[in-house]
Amino acid sequence: MMLGINATVDKISSLIEARQNSRSIQQLPHSSNSPLRMIGESLLNRFASGISETAILAEQQENIQEELIENIISSFALAGMLGIDLEKNLAGLIDILDAVSAEAS
Repeated sequence: MMLGINATVDKISSLIEARQNSRSIQQLPHSSNSPLRMIGESLLNRFASGISETAILAEQQENIQEELIENIISSFALAGMLGIDLEKNLAGLIDILDAVSAEAS
């Protein structure tokens, strides 16, 4: 299922926020040997650990919206030039993050 840009942003943000909240309440066990879980755990932990600090710093920049749009357009252009299917890769990533979040709760 293809999500629009805003739905993708909302979904990823909510998954990261859920990870931050669950990590502050308890440390999640890493006993599962599932490759899906290990990849998802790594991604969520990496995103969750840095995104709050980045957001606080970004809020202080006057032109953050323009910078974000420029970065997104550059990423879209680069993906297009390299033949990367962003829809497929984002959908796969969201599925992994969803599965890991579901296992952790």
